[in-house]
Amino acid sequence: MLIRKLLNKIALASLVAGVSVPAFADGPLDGALYNFGDVGALSLLCSVEARYNDNIYLESSSKNGDVIWTFSPGLELELGGSESESKFRISYIEDLILYTSNSKNNSQDSHLAISYNYTGSKFKATVAAGYDQQVNTSNRDRSTRGHLIRYQTYYARALGTYDITEKVSIMSGFKWDGRRYDSQRYYYNDRETYAIPVNLYHSILTEKIKAGISYEYRYTDLAGAGKDNGKNPGYEQVHFIGLTATGDFTDALTLDGRIGCSTRDYNRRTTGSGNTSHSTLSLMLNANYKVTEKTTADLRVSRDFEIAGDASSITSTGIQLGVAHVFSSKWMGNVSIAYRQDDYDYSNRCDDVYTVSVGAHYNINDYLSASALYSFQWNNSNGSYWDYTDNIISLAISFRY
Repeated sequence: MLIRKLLNKIALASLVAGVSVPAFADGPLDGALYNFGDVGALSLLCSVEARYNDNIYLESSSKNGDVIWTFSPGLELELGGSESESKFRISYIEDLILYTSNSKNNSQDSHLAISYNYTGSKFKATVAAGYDQQVNTSNRDRSTRGHLIRYQTYYARALGTYDITEKVSIMSGFKWDGRRYDSQRYYYNDRETYAIPVNLYHSILTEKIKAGISYEYRYTDLAGAGKDNGKNPGYEQVHFIGLTATGDFTDALTLDGRIGCSTRDYNRRTTGSGNTSHSTLSLMLNANYKVTEKTTADLRVSRDFEIAGDASSITSTGIQLGVAHVFSSKWMGNVSIAYRQDDYDYSNRCDDVYTVSVGAHYNINDYLSASALYSFQWNNSNGSYWDYTDNIISLAISFRY
């Protein structure tokens, strides 16, 4: 089970990001730094990654490549035994990022994640919060060439599902995300997003399959609740309504998804023009299929409205497929392909982004693991300014005690 969870995490990370994300080795509870009997443990985490990126600024020409070293020490606290209804986890990781040639990009980034899960007979709940400092670039944004973008993200979640009857259940809660830019502030907009989802399920066919109706309200305030930075301060409201389904459809196939219509109203604060409304087909599908005892396949399909860092409004459509295989108790591998289309609503720009990645993971012992990943990304835009190719090769070793 631990190996399967690890494979899913590796496959999903390579699908979404197309880059290496070091996975910490899963050590036994009795090998942790400190144990709290059978109810939890405090673990020491550490990883070292060497990554070569041949286009760190995602430029269409005059590529700038570099070798990037990342040292990531951290701690993780887990509470709640296997029989407990409540489980709590908190982790803190500090990334020290060093560029071999472009030392101006060196940074020290913090990552904090807190989660609590409750599983009762009729009520299930998840509460989570976190903070991340990040440094990267994006082809979606009009960044100043030769610079990375530094920003901080925050999030909070409180979601619960209650079984009204044996067949009827309701899911709802609250989601919040925030982003604050530390660099390129003339081009980028701070933002806060609030969302309230509501799903009403009814068990169909079997107790393991639920289907019903889904609604979500999402509000995004660009420029950080009225702060006058960025080019296009304003706010966006999105209403989604549609159908949803989740559960184990077969012993091998698990699905979770929704499909419906999203309507967006975008309003700018600094000008009377540019206030528009759009509607589009919206969908989200996550599927996991157990091909064999050692092979799993993950599929993700999505379409929704999004907002780039410079406040550009985008209709984004994507599909991602990953396959992970356990070769032995020590060796695991994965391959993934992804396609995303970003259609910009206020211009004729349209980007087709293709990503292919191949990775391997090796458990050296109960405390050490090693991983390697190669990824290739190609942005084929209808504007040559936005075209680019990007190759990344990474090697990492991780320790958990």
